[in-house]
Amino acid sequence: MRTFRITLAYDGTDFVGWQRQATGTSVQGLLEDALRSLDDRDVTVHGAGRTDAGVHALGQVASFTLAREDSTSAIACSVCFKPEAKSPAFRSAEARLTSLRLVTSRF
Repeated sequence: MRTFRITLAYDGTDFVGWQRQATGTSVQGLLEDALRSLDDRDVTVHGAGRTDAGVHALGQVASFTLAREDSTSAIACSVCFKPEAKSPAFRSAEARLTSLRLVTSRF
């Protein structure tokens, strides 16, 4: 298993906040949807904090663990969050990945 630390920036206008909700689009939900397609399993994203509906972020830190351990997992994650990715995550300018790095499982 590989653990990744990511930093995100987003315009929260159209989000219900960070945390996934029963209805509406959340940042966490978008990330988890994208990672599910990448890792072929449900992946939980842990945020270092939360934002409410409509709140913007410049440096939201989060982490997740992928089961795939191949050497391309970091590259695949990076590509997964690009606007042109086929994944539904971050197809627009409202959110972007500003950093991605491999960390220890204790992060």
